[in-house]
Amino acid sequence: MKKLNVILDETTIINFSFFKKLLGRYKYASFIIVISIISIFSIYYKNQHDIYRITKTFKNVSNDADSPLGTISNIIGESKKGITEEEVISSLTSIDFVKKFAEVVYESDQYLEMNLSDLLARDVRSTSEIYALCNEDRDCFINFLIGRLPALYEIRPNGVVVNNFFITVKTLDPKTSKLLLKYLEESIQLTRLEAIKRVHSQQNEVTQKLLKQKLEELGSVDPDIIQGEFDNIKEKIEQLDDRISIVSREYHGLKVQVDLLDSQLEQTKRTLSSDTKKLFNSKLAKKAKVIQSKIEKYRQDISAIEVASNEFGDESSILNQLRSELKKAERELASIPNHKLYLSNAEDFLKKKGNASANVSFDNKVRKRQFVRVNKELEKLQLERVNTVKRQKELAATLKQIKPTVDYINLLREKLVQLQIIESSIISDYVFSKNVSGVSVFKRTSLSKVILFCFFVTLFSLFAFVLIRYLADTKIYDEYELNKNYENIEVIGKTPDFNS
Repeated sequence: MKKLNVILDETTIINFSFFKKLLGRYKYASFIIVISIISIFSIYYKNQHDIYRITKTFKNVSNDADSPLGTISNIIGESKKGITEEEVISSLTSIDFVKKFAEVVYESDQYLEMNLSDLLARDVRSTSEIYALCNEDRDCFINFLIGRLPALYEIRPNGVVVNNFFITVKTLDPKTSKLLLKYLEESIQLTRLEAIKRVHSQQNEVTQKLLKQKLEELGSVDPDIIQGEFDNIKEKIEQLDDRISIVSREYHGLKVQVDLLDSQLEQTKRTLSSDTKKLFNSKLAKKAKVIQSKIEKYRQDISAIEVASNEFGDESSILNQLRSELKKAERELASIPNHKLYLSNAEDFLKKKGNASANVSFDNKVRKRQFVRVNKELEKLQLERVNTVKRQKELAATLKQIKPTVDYINLLREKLVQLQIIESSIISDYVFSKNVSGVSVFKRTSLSKVILFCFFVTLFSLFAFVLIRYLADTKIYDEYELNKNYENIEVIGKTPDFNS
């Protein structure tokens, strides 16, 4: 404790002046300690491997408005969500990415020329030696790469610019650093492309599954076939309406001709009879012709309205009114005695005196046969139209029933087309800078750190050595130490120096 009092100081804690005196006292041992420590740190610094570092930047543009994939998705109406910085770092440090990186390195033709040694390893082994230890087994070497590569690269965010990242490769060989940076960039792009394709592939599978499910709901009903049949029936109905219109006009024209020929034939017969002249009345004949003209006009109007109702809609009220007027005119005509005689122009028959009787009879038979044929055709067409309209209504009901399912199926098919467009145009949304930093050389522990650490270790070692040496020394070298160790002893004199 007395010797500690000599070293300690009330003001500065350590008595630096006395400590300096001790260094001089034990200078040879102190010098050896300093030289030893400096030598050790020099050897440590010199034995460190040179590490070659190269850096490159890339940007994640998945959240940008002008992202290539985002632009394509917006054009076709597909929403797309980008990824965050945390997701980027997580994906590029995962075991799956490291495995992909290892496979890319292995598939290159230069991996045996690389130096993939651990940065802290003392004994550096070439990649060829390691490959030989694996007996040239692919899985063995890839497992080695999976364990080694994460220590040779680093991916970190920019910290200033959002969605910007630094990738740094550090190896014991400059060529290896350049090659690994190249393969790392390739692996990052491949991994991102596979991730995007995987997402769209899953969407495609889900969409196809839904489409298959909806098609199974339809069963044997084929909407395309039904729609095709419906369109054909609609076209057929239009053709039937046109044909019915033509045949109906022919029917009414023949009916008028047959009625006229009947009247002419009856007139001829009456004219040839002896009582014809007695039965003829010019006033009644004029009245009958006016009524007959009205009847013909009514019949033509009815025919025209029937055709129009088939094409454009129901006109039943007008049609019923005209039919009522027609019946009224027919009753009025029938109330005139010998009206058929008056309608057949008896005066001319009387003048011709029956010369045309044979011709009228022949024409009447021909027109009646034509009228019967046209009447049958018209009835057949009308029946066919009724059946066709019935079938059209059945198909329309079926289409209405399956319309929600068909619309959903069409949307799913459009979705599949959109996904195919995206899959055919997928590109990575990682954009790498074309500028690469030069290869920088450094050691694991820099020279400045070694010097600083060596300085502190030397001071501590000298202090510890001098302190221990002083405490173990039993000699007293001067008056100062004597006074400090024995404060109550009075100095009565000094011994002579026999060496002088």
